[in-house]
Amino acid sequence: MYSTKPSFVGGATEDILNGTVTSTVPVGLLGQIPTHADATQAPIGAGDYLMAGENGYAVRASGPGMVLGRALTSLPSGMGTVQVFVSPMWWAGD
Repeated sequence: MYSTKPSFVGGATEDILNGTVTSTVPVGLLGQIPTHADATQAPIGAGDYLMAGENGYAVRASGPGMVLGRALTSLPSGMGTVQVFVSPMWWAGD
């Protein structure tokens, strides 16, 4: 999952931290992270479990499988950014 503001970057160098290197993409692995989300098929509410969608954006989870974490903010429709508490795990579904 792409992070707009990662709090930890493994193997970070000064070039990566100050944003002058564009060949790497910082990722968020755990914690509260602003995340690109897609609510075009189903609205995302605070507390919903999220999974990776076909386009790489977070979507509301449906059915059993791996989830990225839980939404801390909502996105009623369209595409945008939601705050997510990232904590990858297996989820049993609805």
